[in-house]
Amino acid sequence: MRPVVLAALLVHSRIATLLAKVATGDPSVFPAQQALHAATLAGARALGLDREIGSLAAGKEADIVAVDLSVLDATPCYDPVSHLVNAVGREQVTDVWVAGRRVVSDRRLATADESSIVARARLWQERLQ
Repeated sequence: MRPVVLAALLVHSRIATLLAKVATGDPSVFPAQQALHAATLAGARALGLDREIGSLAAGKEADIVAVDLSVLDATPCYDPVSHLVNAVGREQVTDVWVAGRRVVSDRRLATADESSIVARARLWQERLQ
């Protein structure tokens, strides 16, 4: 899965857990561990891709996101899986590997020049105004 897809899956996992809790009035009805499993291996299995993706295992394609749970806005963390699904956002992502290639390193793009991206975005902003 690509980082954008992973982020979307985690957002949808968070929404799914919240909606299940609201709909049933039971905070334990759809736990974070179940939501993470649904977003990864169970999702891959539903697509018939569980032999290729969905978990970290030898021979599978994998993208990895490192998350810093020691920062103030991620503290305290009693259950890392619950925290990942329910509380963590892009602010805590420190490193990203896509298909084994590091694309974010210490919160900085490793494969693109950020200043040229910002300059190009400003150029298009001015053109579109």
